[in-house]
Amino acid sequence: MTQATGTSIVSEAIYENRFRVLDQLRSMGAAVSVDGRSALVRGPSPLRAAQVQVPDIRSGAALVIAALCAQGTSELTDVYHLDRGYEDLEGKLRLLGAQVERVAVGPPGEAVRDLSGVVGD
Repeated sequence: MTQATGTSIVSEAIYENRFRVLDQLRSMGAAVSVDGRSALVRGPSPLRAAQVQVPDIRSGAALVIAALCAQGTSELTDVYHLDRGYEDLEGKLRLLGAQVERVAVGPPGEAVRDLSGVVGD
């Protein structure tokens, strides 16, 4: 939604901490705010690379997509959350043309580096 023209609205009625990832998306340049139980995303926003932490499966997927849209090389830590929900995510992204590298950094998490090349380069 950060790359779409206009304002998008995402509402969450069940999981009250769903939007805790927004600070990380803002650090990448996303124009997003919270209004009650809804997030307002204004676009298009040029995204930039950043080091971000994956807090859960769904937020992790959003961060991966943002990193793929961003200019430069992003680093995602605690990607074990993604492993719980997505089988061979790096392989599937590579098939789409992404430059993705998994780098083991030791407990408690791992980092995925160089998420670029699919959108926006």
